[in-house]
Amino acid sequence: VGTTTGGTIQALSGTSPLQLGAVGIVINGFNTYRSPNCSFKRFSLCSGAGIASIDPAVAGVITDICERAGLASGQIDTTSLTDTVHGYALTNISAARDNLTPLQQGFFIDAQESDGLLKWFPRASLTSVATIYYDELGANQDGSAPGDPLALQRGQEADMPRSMAINYINVDADYQQGTETARRIITSSVNDVVQQLPIACDNDRAASVADALLYDSWNERNQYAAQVTRKFAYLDAGDVVTEKDRKLAKAIDALGA
Repeated sequence: VGTTTGGTIQALSGTSPLQLGAVGIVINGFNTYRSPNCSFKRFSLCSGAGIASIDPAVAGVITDICERAGLASGQIDTTSLTDTVHGYALTNISAARDNLTPLQQGFFIDAQESDGLLKWFPRASLTSVATIYYDELGANQDGSAPGDPLALQRGQEADMPRSMAINYINVDADYQQGTETARRIITSSVNDVVQQLPIACDNDRAASVADALLYDSWNERNQYAAQVTRKFAYLDAGDVVTEKDRKLAKAIDALGA
């Protein structure tokens, strides 16, 4: 039940009122309030029905954090993000980067800076934007010896996680802390990693995040570096490219024809 007092709204929980914040802010037609106990939770007043909660968009949360860090709204592009978040807790004073990382992990989001604009997008939406042939790798300055066309740096297995545990806010357990763990079946590593995910979600969502973070860690064990000419200067950090062998590609094209 909600009661209005002095320009603020109070939601009564048992005998203790929960202060939700100042009345009058309207977003998408809804009155919004902010509770000191729950960050980025949106409430709307429903006539005769008390207070109904509405899950805010992840895009709005990211924009809010970026603007707190000093960015203008025109410097942020979150139009590709469509997910909503049931709850997200900011419990400590932290850098904006630290507050954004759990959202990136929990919703599989990446960001890149391009032409002065910070763009946010789901990782699943990434597609290749350029093709680089093998003979275009290993660019070097005039007079210097060419380098390794595709230098490989491989991480030690001992540094890889044997398991990945996620501590999260369990919406199905009265918002108490829950833990979901993903394990790699075959490995000599004994490194067990625990990540804090201050996002309110169910156990299925947390389990999928644990699986993804564990897979990503092993997938990023092999990292490649290459030097190319200024032909590809238009590429931004985070762009996906396709590497091909020119002769093999021509042979495959000929077979396909």
